[in-house]
Amino acid sequence: MNLLNYAKTSLDVLLTFLFFFSFPCNVFYRSSVLALPIILLLVAFNRKTMQKVYALVRTSQVWRSLAWPLIMAIYTCLWTRILQAFDDSLVRSSLIYFAFLVGSFLLYCHLSRRHGPLGVLRIIFYVFVVQSVIQIISFVWEPFLQLSREISPIAESSDVLYGYITWRGFALSGVKFFGLSVVYSLVFVCHVFFQKKNFDWKELVLLVVFVTGGLFSARSFFLGILVALGVLVLSSRGLKTIFKLTLGAILLIFAFPIIAPIEVQEKFSGQLFPWLFEFYHSYQNTGKATVKSFNALMDGHHFALTAKQIFLGDGCYETFDGMPYGDTDAGYWRVLLFGGIPYLLLRVFFILRVLRPIYLLRLRSAKMLFFSLFGMLILFEVKGDVLGGLTMMTMCLFIFSMSVHELNLTWHSGARLGVHGWVFPKLFPRNLGVARIQQYLQESPKQASPKKI
Repeated sequence: MNLLNYAKTSLDVLLTFLFFFSFPCNVFYRSSVLALPIILLLVAFNRKTMQKVYALVRTSQVWRSLAWPLIMAIYTCLWTRILQAFDDSLVRSSLIYFAFLVGSFLLYCHLSRRHGPLGVLRIIFYVFVVQSVIQIISFVWEPFLQLSREISPIAESSDVLYGYITWRGFALSGVKFFGLSVVYSLVFVCHVFFQKKNFDWKELVLLVVFVTGGLFSARSFFLGILVALGVLVLSSRGLKTIFKLTLGAILLIFAFPIIAPIEVQEKFSGQLFPWLFEFYHSYQNTGKATVKSFNALMDGHHFALTAKQIFLGDGCYETFDGMPYGDTDAGYWRVLLFGGIPYLLLRVFFILRVLRPIYLLRLRSAKMLFFSLFGMLILFEVKGDVLGGLTMMTMCLFIFSMSVHELNLTWHSGARLGVHGWVFPKLFPRNLGVARIQQYLQESPKQASPKKI
């Protein structure tokens, strides 16, 4: 990579970082407010990017995914009035959702023009590596932590309750803790799937940094690690890759006491590790593997619902002071309390629509990735409102889906796409995606007839 390309890549990583994490910014309110006009200018003043936008938005996958938040806004607006609750919090959040999805689509078109569909996935991975570096530096260097907290403050009450405030909330992000760990998990699973044949020592170091940042966000990231390992095991030659990663991780663990200062070692051993493996320490002390936050979630946030709440809901998502309705943070409970099972299904169908290009990808392990991602998100919903409620997660999932969607188009260039005309063959040359996927995965595509995209 020459110097100019390196500079362009660095600027794209910075732009994506500002847009994705949307952390507080004194002048522009949020970093995403600063990033969005830049994205619009980059797209508007580049003819090839505009052609890509025009070509992609005419496919049914894109315009239906973008339209879904508007459908949910209309549905929630009508439903809360039918139940005479008049809670418009979900209407506002759905419209914000739509704005961020449109911004994500434009950002994808810009990144894809410069780096290609799979290059976009690499950019997203670099963005989260940068976030992990910020968290690690904040953990080991107090002045940097104070600067990070001044830029991106946190609500300390919940962490003070459980005693975590001294080593959590390091991320320079508007979404911290559980929500951030969900996005880390999503990026990690997709990254190991598309990069599973290219793990070298450089990649191993980046993965260790990435995983460390994910664990700083929340212990929920352990689920992402397990799903990623499952993806590797079920993929071709995944066991060989796992062996390499395990060997490299062991070497880094043994090297840590040699290269890390004593103060850093004490912080890891005295603060971080007891929190990460609280279930193990609890088992050693009490004979039961328990976690405080999980116990509080199950005891205080899950309660019996009436038949009306299950099938119809109460039409309320937040109270007048902005607190969760019903005093619960559990994802399924919040969704059911608003609109019952119909609204839950609406959100599930939205996620399935976004994930659809992964299911259609003509690779043997594509459906395995589809069900792994969907199952992981279903499990995360137990703890928090993830399915259609976590904007950053949907932005990231949408960009991954767009990358796969564009790769799918390379198999079907010149074919009828959805109901909206022909895709420009110059933008999507035939078999380009086949070569790129085989280069990354070294896996033969399935022999299948073209499907409607």
